[in-house]
Amino acid sequence: MIGYLFGNRVLVDDKELPLIEAYYLLDKGELEVYEDDKKLSKEEFLKKCLTYDERFLIRYKAYKELRDKGYTLGTALKFGADFRVYDIGVIPKKGKRSEREHSKWVLYPVSKDETFDFYEFASKNRVAHSTRKKLLLGIVSDKIEFIEVSWKKP
Repeated sequence: MIGYLFGNRVLVDDKELPLIEAYYLLDKGELEVYEDDKKLSKEEFLKKCLTYDERFLIRYKAYKELRDKGYTLGTALKFGADFRVYDIGVIPKKGKRSEREHSKWVLYPVSKDETFDFYEFASKNRVAHSTRKKLLLGIVSDKIEFIEVSWKKP
């Protein structure tokens, strides 16, 4: 596939890919990315991605880990999260969906060195709960660990 960098998106045929999906496909050797008439190397494209998002690599490592395991991820800006995560085998679609076809988690990738206070954590969990999803923290270091959190009423 061939894609063209256009701002913070990559245009492939009639689709717009988020930078993170384009980088994933480039990383797997399934996409070539051009800016104007110049083919970008993986390193050049990564540098462009980092200009739009300084946390790109942290987000990418968690994204890649789940995609490689067969999960489908989408953006989750309207949920106040980095990504929404669909269970393995679920293909997102627009319109009326069964319960199984909804995303199951909202994902917040964080570096193992990052900190946030209890109120920020509670806020993330409350957003996940109010959208009927579970909170998934992706702790990124040499390896990626995922912690699933759900809201419980006493």
